[in-house]
Amino acid sequence: MGVSSGIKVSECAKAAIQKVSSKSASSVACCLIINDTKDQIIYEENSEIPKSVDQPFEKLMEQLPKDKCRYAGITLNFALEGRDTSKDVLIMWSPDGATTKDKMQYTTSWSKVKDEIKLNHNMEFHDADDQTIDPILRKLGDKDTVTSFQGKPVKISECSNAYEYV
Repeated sequence: MGVSSGIKVSECAKAAIQKVSSKSASSVACCLIINDTKDQIIYEENSEIPKSVDQPFEKLMEQLPKDKCRYAGITLNFALEGRDTSKDVLIMWSPDGATTKDKMQYTTSWSKVKDEIKLNHNMEFHDADDQTIDPILRKLGDKDTVTSFQGKPVKISECSNAYEYV
């Protein structure tokens, strides 16, 4: 197990992620941040992405700052070889543009966040390449082929060998 920062995950942060992962939720994603006093991980105000958004994964990726770390929870809907399914994913966003101190705080708290907010998958994103659909679909699909993502057909491109929308 990694080094722990001593930062606590607030009950409000846990509730926000659980709300997103609930089947009856009105939102499919939200972000968490380390508070100003650096002692708690809290829900980031106004970070929820409603179910009505056309492409929630892309919307979440757009709202992640290029110079600050975040944690995010998102429910992703996709099809594996025609079978509809959904998975809850916990993401640590630690962009190359963030300060070393910010990256260290989020990285050392990551184990605690994963332990206290148990979702199907945990992923770390660091740059624009990670923010595309390919890495997340490869992890979610495992050995099966993902055929649709967020209600839109996808395929692996012959040129780039990466998932893309059809």
